[in-house]
Amino acid sequence: MLTTLAWMLLPIALPASELPPTPDFWLQRSAVHYGDLDEQVLRGLLSVDAQMVQVGFFGAGYLAAHGAAQKRSQAEFWGAYGGGEIKRQMMKRFIERAHAKGVRVQGMFSIALTYGNLQDSDGLVHAIDHAWPEDRLGPRPQVSALEMLQRDVHGKPLDAGSCEEKNTVVWGCPANPHWRRVLKALVKDGIELGLDGFTITFAQRQTCACLHCQRGLREFLVAKYEPDVLRERFGIENIATHTFPAINGFYKPHEASPLALECLKFGQRMLFECEKEVLLDYGRRLKPDLIVGQWNHIYCYDCNPWNDTFAQLSGDERCTLPTELWGVGENFTWFSIGNAGGYWRPEEGEYAQFTLEHKYLHEAGRGLPQTIKVDDEARLRTYLAEAVAHGGFGPARGPHYKDPDTCEVLNRYFGFLREHEHLYRPIESYAEVGLVFPRRAVHRGETEPVAAFKRAGKWLSRRNVLYDVVLDEFVDAERLQRYQVVLLPREAQIGRVEEQTMRDWQSGGGDLRLIPEHESMLFSKRGFGGYELSKLDSPPTLTWSIWKQQQYGRLVVHLVNYDRDVEVAKRQIGPAREAMRVVNDVDVRLRVPDEALVKHVSVLSPDTSSESVQRISFSQKGKWLELSVPRIEVYSILVIQYI
Repeated sequence: MLTTLAWMLLPIALPASELPPTPDFWLQRSAVHYGDLDEQVLRGLLSVDAQMVQVGFFGAGYLAAHGAAQKRSQAEFWGAYGGGEIKRQMMKRFIERAHAKGVRVQGMFSIALTYGNLQDSDGLVHAIDHAWPEDRLGPRPQVSALEMLQRDVHGKPLDAGSCEEKNTVVWGCPANPHWRRVLKALVKDGIELGLDGFTITFAQRQTCACLHCQRGLREFLVAKYEPDVLRERFGIENIATHTFPAINGFYKPHEASPLALECLKFGQRMLFECEKEVLLDYGRRLKPDLIVGQWNHIYCYDCNPWNDTFAQLSGDERCTLPTELWGVGENFTWFSIGNAGGYWRPEEGEYAQFTLEHKYLHEAGRGLPQTIKVDDEARLRTYLAEAVAHGGFGPARGPHYKDPDTCEVLNRYFGFLREHEHLYRPIESYAEVGLVFPRRAVHRGETEPVAAFKRAGKWLSRRNVLYDVVLDEFVDAERLQRYQVVLLPREAQIGRVEEQTMRDWQSGGGDLRLIPEHESMLFSKRGFGGYELSKLDSPPTLTWSIWKQQQYGRLVVHLVNYDRDVEVAKRQIGPAREAMRVVNDVDVRLRVPDEALVKHVSVLSPDTSSESVQRISFSQKGKWLELSVPRIEVYSILVIQYI
């Protein structure tokens, strides 16, 4: 039992209106390293001309490492997670060097996952109960470490087996106010060290049934449902005295109960409230320009098959979070996709490209810089190009910064992005088709419409249709006017306002289609339902995306090549492992803005040794522009200037 119950009466967090303003931070060039640190790695990180370097662990894992080091009278322990004065002083000197070059430094920050031998008071337990550094973190917490952990209904801490030297993986409970005070102390410590911001990691919740989660779920349900609904739908006779045997996080949709969905919604909302209180409020009151992001997953990392994106309810830490809170107050969006090898299936037309996923994240984050972490260190250029082509940043998976050849490639790409930054912002979509993501269906616990969405997204990507992902909650008249065709999952059941908006759009000539079961019902030999859309005449391994810069009178076309010779790659080391197959003479037929007259077309690429902009010939017939791109290795940009 906690020594005080006063904390249980505190509100979860401040209203959003009372939060400090979100600092303006546009991100495109990011150098990321997670793993052990030495001077050679740090020199490599500073050699590539990044805007932001993400390195080092400063959250709950760091605190456990500090405790383990103290327990063993060592200067450091488990270097990948920090801990000990050697790593701390190394990071302090590195941050000073980075700031001298104008580079921001972002630390990774676990808000739950940590470790420690509970029986022997090692790791986290030792750090909090016996080795709390008051000179840096302030007064020691009022309760023991064990009282801050996620636990079952009987009070036993939840754990996940051994991780290092007899230590056990455990989780602090983000609903626990004492744990949040620990997290705030770590935020303050990181800011005083010189960090510019934090990326939240391990933002998942287990089946914690502690007193704080019990109270939080009761309040969550009372705010939504009347007593008779609680009784009939969930079997809860008296919510004030009800004890939940387990309060689940992710679950398998086909095994769900109505209460399981509510538990997941509560858990994801509670994790957001923890981020808001600890970082968006407290952190930014200490440092107003604090950069905040969150590392999430857009696949189910413990499911079979794992290489399946858009897992909802069983994956995606924000799948049930209210849309108005998705990414609020943050500076960027970061989602992991897993190992790229599972997505490389040429026989099925799959080339480990994530156009659909990037478009979804750009939409859900309302244009926030987004990235997808792919566990594939060989395809450095490909995934960096894919990210920036969709308004994002990269790379999110750290390459070998000790390898000079790898750093040279990354520095060349970053130099290109810096030189041509004006082509990447401000931008607006130039899509011809809208694909609706059924977020309301997910909030009802339904995943069938998501499968239809994903199926259509693959079709559109494979055929290089210029499309946007549109959240069903973002449908409005102005948005619909951008598109010739809008595709909607049959079972989506969008809201009444959006449904009427779509009907009005249809009556004005818009083409709304329900996603069919098979691609042949959507596409024909003559095209897409009789509409003549812009066309990229290329192999399926080449994709494009187009942005409009109205104020500059230009279209910017991004071309990304995914084709590689895997057998050749196996015999290579360093950047040569990418082993790309060059694509030549790619024909483009593009619809230009109404009444636009194209003046000239240029092609640029970080893959060429020439620094000069190459002009290419074109022909324009009315609203149609035709041209041919002579060569694409990995990434090329067409700049179409018009009046």
